[in-house]
Amino acid sequence: MNDQYTFESERLLIRPLHQNDLEIVRVWRNNDDIRRWFLQQRLISPEEQRHWFEQYKGKHNDRMFMAVERSSRLRVGTAALYNIQPELAEFGRLIINPARGGQGLGAELTEALCQFGFHSLKLSKIVIEVISDNYAALKIYEKYGFRKTGAAIHENRNVILMERDRSFNGKESD
Repeated sequence: MNDQYTFESERLLIRPLHQNDLEIVRVWRNNDDIRRWFLQQRLISPEEQRHWFEQYKGKHNDRMFMAVERSSRLRVGTAALYNIQPELAEFGRLIINPARGGQGLGAELTEALCQFGFHSLKLSKIVIEVISDNYAALKIYEKYGFRKTGAAIHENRNVILMERDRSFNGKESD
């Protein structure tokens, strides 16, 4: 975990996840419409969330972010880059407040984290695993330069493997 990274997109201030964010993230994550797209679908208790955060704080290859709407200063979502290695990381843990869905915030947060990864972390590639019937997510990821590279079964669920290279649309990501 590294708390030094804060950046912005058009509508979002994107900052590291803080301890005082844990309960809202847990509530969002336990929402049926969000939970169904995670490999682990069970409800998470406050104690489990705190335990996860304590483990997360000790990791140096994991960056979890809270997205705050710039105009209202309300927390609207989360996303992460994790399993960070030289030139490669995995994108995930994308959650948008269910009350704010359908406004393009997930797409904006996805692109902002990709740009952060390519420029600040100097990544060459970002990979992702998507539940195979999460068509909305697949559409967004393809729109933002991720391409399908394979399929797998994790936690008894079919997933699509995708990746995005630093070069998107044939040019170096600026």
